[in-house]
Amino acid sequence: MSFFSCLGSKKPKFILPTVSSSSSSSSNGSDSDTPLPHPDPPPTKKPPPPHHTAPLSAANLALYREDFPHLRNKPDSYFSEKTFEQLIRMNTMLEKSSKSNRKLTERLSRNLDFAKTHPTQVPAGPDNRSDLLHSARFLGGHLCKHTTVWLQARGCLGLQGPDPVSRYDIDALGLGGHINTYVWAALTNPGSKDLSIGMMAPEALRAARGTEDRDSHHPKRAFSSVDALRTALSALRAALHCIHPWNFSLTALEFFLTTIRFGTLDLPDHPNRLSIVTEFIDDVLLYNAEAWDDARPFLQFADLSTRWLHHLLPHRSSTPSPAAAPSQPARSKPQPQSGAHRPPPLFLCVYHFWAAPTAQKDEN
Repeated sequence: MSFFSCLGSKKPKFILPTVSSSSSSSSNGSDSDTPLPHPDPPPTKKPPPPHHTAPLSAANLALYREDFPHLRNKPDSYFSEKTFEQLIRMNTMLEKSSKSNRKLTERLSRNLDFAKTHPTQVPAGPDNRSDLLHSARFLGGHLCKHTTVWLQARGCLGLQGPDPVSRYDIDALGLGGHINTYVWAALTNPGSKDLSIGMMAPEALRAARGTEDRDSHHPKRAFSSVDALRTALSALRAALHCIHPWNFSLTALEFFLTTIRFGTLDLPDHPNRLSIVTEFIDDVLLYNAEAWDDARPFLQFADLSTRWLHHLLPHRSSTPSPAAAPSQPARSKPQPQSGAHRPPPLFLCVYHFWAAPTAQKDEN
């Protein structure tokens, strides 16, 4: 007699685990054609509604700006879109940031006043510029104008400056191969008229190798790219700081040329743009050398801007287009009469606005 016969005709009902379609299809070795239902995405949490649904009145906006002084410059819609707690949090963050900036500004101002009213007593001692350096070399930078330091250095060093040497640690700055003895000798004398940016061109540096002892003139070459000119000017400025750390004349020139992108903003399609910028650099170097001789300040950023505009006048009036095809005929320009007077380029604008109306009045 079996166990189920003792229980009678009723057999126990076993609850079998349900098998998903994917598991059953995998067990049978065949894939089901019916796609599985995708689960519903989790419900997204809706953002809280704004604190104010309607625009605030002028009186309420005035109260908000009075209660939150660091949010005064915010537009009117800003207060309507934010909750009161968000406004408190943002005002607190801006208040902490303002206090931190104010503390730093006050600290820098106090340090400036202390430096001006408490001169540093510099002890006397030797300095050989090599392994024996005086402590005065490590004082803080000057706080006066750069032109003031320029003129004081002119009174201390005289016309020629110190004796030129070429034993500076330029390899640590990555300047190896960019400076030679010609450049060191010209840079040491702030009034040297021989310094030219063309001496820093790669072709000029290669041509000058091995001729330092036989030739007293450094060859000059043109630059093939803007990157080469930018690298040469940067190397020249770094070499100048090795000799004269107080001289920032080349720093002003380099930063000015960087702001105008070395002429690409004013002469984007000019085929002779590199030569024009090179001539401008040499003109500035010559002016600063003459200013040193005459005990005048060097060209600063504003002076460079004015001088650059004057330097562009003859080049902007006749700018050839390198992209013009040979088959396209050039536009014919009216030829001036033989006895006509042509004003100089610098006074073209004055001639146009002043002389032309006068001529019209004479005809009437």
